[in-house]
Amino acid sequence: MLERPDQIGVAGALVFGKLRQWLRQAVRQGGIILIGEPGSGKTTTLQRLAYEFAESALADEQAPLPIFVPLG
Repeated sequence: MLERPDQIGVAGALVFGKLRQWLRQAVRQGGIILIGEPGSGKTTTLQRLAYEFAESALADEQAPLPIFVPLG
């Protein structure tokens, strides 16, 4: 189950804060590719980011709305 942002602790919040900032920059430049070993947390990370960006979109009409599409 996807963790809520208030359940990841301080270290996790710092990592996700930097990841969100980097992701916003990367998306403006054309996109990203997330790679890693099976079970390393790629899908969970994407779901978590989609959750956080959706919360932002609810608070700000100008914020982009994330769309998560599993391709598997």
